[in-house]
Amino acid sequence: MACAVAPAAPTAGRASGLKNASGPLSAGQGYRRPRRALHRNDGLETRHAEDVISSGDKVVARTRVTGTSTGTLMGMPPRGKSVNVQVIDILRFGDDGLVREHWGVMDMMSMMQQLGVVPPGPPG
Repeated sequence: MACAVAPAAPTAGRASGLKNASGPLSAGQGYRRPRRALHRNDGLETRHAEDVISSGDKVVARTRVTGTSTGTLMGMPPRGKSVNVQVIDILRFGDDGLVREHWGVMDMMSMMQQLGVVPPGPPG
């Protein structure tokens, strides 16, 4: 899912709370950095939109990221394992068509379990 992000847009979820030497990162920085960590891994770039819902100035997208760990992923060496995780993004657009706010959630626990980094939990 590609979109233009306004430089000073606030962001929440995985990207919130990220900071650099000059203070909190804007959405233009914070939203892209976690995604870049995934996208450096050539095998995990496939995103499938499962649901996209819009209302007013907001869009909600439920997507699925799939692929195989073939490159460095968040500092981890390639694992050669398949990944299939769900992502939910909520975007608020301004009148100029740029993303003004972002909230995002990715099923990181499931991804780490699929990669073998975290052992699977007991059945529910």
